[in-house]
Amino acid sequence: MCASSKVLHSAWMQLLKQQPSPAWLLPAVAEAAQAKTTKLLTKATAVVRWLLSSLPEARLAEHPSIPAGLVAIPHMSRSLAKLLCESGVRVPYSEIVAAARQRVEGVEVWVTVQSSLGLAGDIPPIIDALFTKDHLFCPVDDADLHGLLYLSLNSTSKTAPKML
Repeated sequence: MCASSKVLHSAWMQLLKQQPSPAWLLPAVAEAAQAKTTKLLTKATAVVRWLLSSLPEARLAEHPSIPAGLVAIPHMSRSLAKLLCESGVRVPYSEIVAAARQRVEGVEVWVTVQSSLGLAGDIPPIIDALFTKDHLFCPVDDADLHGLLYLSLNSTSKTAPKML
């Protein structure tokens, strides 16, 4: 799609501009997240990048349904999550915990990526420490305890459950 003929490219752009919907972005991200080889990941990530950059006026990254759709995708790669966050996607902590409660594996990538980019505004310090530090010297608020347990149990990190 990205490197197709000019006629096909023009037709895609016209269609996308007429119907700028998150329905275009989520399947492309899911395909990239589930890519089995580096070559497939590179191609699928290029499609995601193209969608985000070709339609800035559609503001796909800022659509309210995007965070819930993204955290429902298991095993999101760090590089793909970083691309999405750098493009304006913000995944609220409540959405991350909701996905962990649904047993989506690997949702901690959203904690680590947003923390590394300085976007972890609503993520409690104990959760941030669980996935980005090598110690847990933070007070645990009772309100954070359930989220902490869900995230650590559904994490792909081998050290997170041990730290608890």
